[in-house]
Amino acid sequence: KDIAPLIGKAAHIQIRQAAKNRLQTSFEIGKLDMREVIEDLNSAGYHGGLSVEYLSISREYGAVAVDVIEETVKTRDALRNARRAVLHL
Repeated sequence: KDIAPLIGKAAHIQIRQAAKNRLQTSFEIGKLDMREVIEDLNSAGYHGGLSVEYLSISREYGAVAVDVIEETVKTRDALRNARRAVLHL
């Protein structure tokens, strides 16, 4: 909900799982609720780009080293499922 007021100003959104003081985490540890993300984007009338982006760095800015491909697929699938549920597709 912290970012909801900013959605209307965005043309492109990059997403990955994260947690307090962690730039990125594994999907299972992350705190982002993908359904809530899709609901917020939908409520704001967002029609811009959305990409999944994990970093291949470790320990910088609190980032946890992850398998970038595996985490990208998990996040993509969660976003797809959330989109289908929210938009009743």
